[in-house]
Amino acid sequence: MISWIIILSAIAVVFYVLIPVLYARVHQKRTETILDRLRSSSCFSATVAGVFEDTLSVQPDRTLSDSPDEELMALNVKKTRFFALHLDDRIEQLRWGDLIACKTDGTLMIYLPGTEKAPAYCVFHEERNRKAYEARLNRAKPAAGNTVKPFSIAAGVLFEFIIFLHALHSAEMTPVALLALIAMFGKALPYCPPGLLFTWFGHRMTAETGKKDKKSRQRGTVGILIYTAGILLNIAALILIISSSGLGGNTL
Repeated sequence: MISWIIILSAIAVVFYVLIPVLYARVHQKRTETILDRLRSSSCFSATVAGVFEDTLSVQPDRTLSDSPDEELMALNVKKTRFFALHLDDRIEQLRWGDLIACKTDGTLMIYLPGTEKAPAYCVFHEERNRKAYEARLNRAKPAAGNTVKPFSIAAGVLFEFIIFLHALHSAEMTPVALLALIAMFGKALPYCPPGLLFTWFGHRMTAETGKKDKKSRQRGTVGILIYTAGILLNIAALILIISSSGLGGNTL
């Protein structure tokens, strides 16, 4: 049984923590590398002319000396990486589906590739002049989105569910079944009855912990204790349900 508990713990650590954290770090490093390239490469401003099938049609600002002579340019989705530089200085990569509804005359910066194999970069932004855009680009930080996390958590839950089903056939495996349930529904545990009332009261009491007075800090501590008590109550309820229902054998 101890080996099963170790396996459950390893699954939770790997799929709930390690994979999302590692992906977030790789994503951040990759975006920072792209930011370094954007800051050191030449670009020209343009506006959106329209979206046609798998290409984004843009109109270079011909009033600037560094703009191409073409009246319209077509950026192919397979040869271009699209980004959005938000007003809060976050930069995130866009999927082609995000561009389908982009508005005409939207402002963007185009970075043409230095070689045929390198992609072109297209950055959507809200600035109306180049200096303001460059100032925001210098402050830009990678967006915190983690597209791998939901899939990693889903995979972890699947493995734990399989272990849960296996544990139901043996009375000695009841603790394993319980831990598998907790691992699968850990985030939902505070919001399940009968501990839901404790969760509600705990949140109410910790809502004002931002204040620095002693009374507020004491209320915050009490709120955390009540919140924790609700989780422990739900765990005890799970133990009672599994043990008394005969799912894993009667161990009481």
